Amino acid sequence: MIYAEKEFPLKDNRVCTLRSAAVSDAAAMIEFLRISNEQTYFMLRYPEEITLTEDEETTILKKWEEQQNKLLLLALIDGEIVGSCGLAPTAEHLKTKHRGEFGISIKKKYWGVGIGSLLLREILSFAK
Repeated sequence: MIYAEKEFPLKDNRVCTLRSAAVSDAAAMIEFLRISNEQTYFMLRYPEEITLTEDEETTILKKWEEQQNKLLLLALIDGEIVGSCGLAPTAEHLKTKHRGEFGISIKKKYWGVGIGSLLLREILSFAK
C-alpha cells in the first residue's frame, strides 16, 4: 500500500518524515537493515544474515507497494532512513486473515525522540 508522505515534529525539534518504502529505497534499506540488526539483539536476524542483493530488495519492496493489505513505513530525518515499521497479513485464509505480522526498528542514535511512537500510531491506524 502507498502511504501519503507526512511530516511530524519530534521531541528534539527535528522533523521526521513518514512515507511508504519505494523500490528506489532498495540499497538504502539493505544498509538500514544491516545497521539496525547490528545495534540490538532483539531483531529477527544477525547483520551478517542480511545478504539480500539490491535486485532482491527491489522485488520485495515492489510487493509491499502493490498489495493493499500490507504497509511498510519508513521514518526519515534529513533524507536518511532512521526507522521502519511494517504490517502484513500472516495468511489470506478466511480463518486467519485477521492475523498479521508486525515489525519495527529504529537506529539506536534515534531512540527516545518519538519515532517509534509515530510509526506505531500510523501502522495501527492502517490496521484498523
